[in-house]
Amino acid sequence: MPDPSVVGTVFTLSPNAGSSNPVVLQSLTPAVWAVDTDTSSVSFLAEGTCSFTGDRAGNGNYEPAPQLVVTVTVTKQPQSITFDPALPSEALPNSCIQLTLPLADGTVRTALFKFK
Repeated sequence: MPDPSVVGTVFTLSPNAGSSNPVVLQSLTPAVWAVDTDTSSVSFLAEGTCSFTGDRAGNGNYEPAPQLVVTVTVTKQPQSITFDPALPSEALPNSCIQLTLPLADGTVRTALFKFK
């Protein structure tokens, strides 16, 4: 599992079989990430440090496995701003450029920038 991981990412874990008893996963920081015990997947929900445990019972041939604790740092996704077409590398004084800005909610805003 990558460390750091990114908010919004989902990983499916594949605990090894050993005694063939299931590995029981539990989130110690449910506000940061959630564990889906049905699918053995983890979802990173928020920025922060998150931990989970893995436990497996023993059987007639195997002792219980020592508890495993995993801690991962979760960060926000990086973002960048680009312009298409690219902005001019030079601009004349008092010239203007109009930019169209698509917003996350689907609306579009237009902005006029004046160079001094």
